[in-house]
Amino acid sequence: MEDQTILQEMLQIMKSLERRMDSFEQRMDSFEKRMDSFEKRMDSFEQRLDSMEHSLETVQKDIRSIKQDIETLDTRQRAVSSTLETVTNRNISIIAENHIELNKKLYQILETENDVVLYKITTNRHTDLLDNLEQRVAALETAREGRFPA
Repeated sequence: MEDQTILQEMLQIMKSLERRMDSFEQRMDSFEKRMDSFEKRMDSFEQRLDSMEHSLETVQKDIRSIKQDIETLDTRQRAVSSTLETVTNRNISIIAENHIELNKKLYQILETENDVVLYKITTNRHTDLLDNLEQRVAALETAREGRFPA
């Protein structure tokens, strides 16, 4: 073979290699673009993940706050329950006992008041009878004076 032919073959091989390299570069550019797109998507995913982590931390803080509130309410409820069982129930018993005593005294007063009313009625009746008797006696005295002048 001649040098010229070898050179031409080499030139063709070089051109073929150059085309392959161009094709490879295009594929690499395409791959690079896809990688850039993938990186952007990954960045977006990381941002969303960071946002979710932040939201999760906020929710956890809120849950801790709610737990503290529940513990406070539970403590208050126990205190109120204890007060109800000891102080309030005892006071209700005292009031109930005194109420019974007051009712007994009221009934005694009412019985006494009834007796007083009955005495007043009886006294009024007797007063009325005495008035009638006085009128009759006065009438009799007047009639006697009329029959037996002095």
